[in-house]
Amino acid sequence: MIDAKTCDIINRQLVGVSADGLLVVRPQLRMTSEKALVHAAWLVALAEEQEGQFQEILNRVKNT
Repeated sequence: MIDAKTCDIINRQLVGVSADGLLVVRPQLRMTSEKALVHAAWLVALAEEQEGQFQEILNRVKNT
């Protein structure tokens, strides 16, 4: 089980913002569940324009 309060949240894949969107400088092809969630969190943190926008999309993905 992943402990969200103590897991390593360092931006290891170097998710960043460029002029026309997001980029991942060091993408990893294989990740543990914990690393995938941290990576997703970095993507969401930099991509979400309005609070709650991601949750709507996540709900749609889960319901497909």
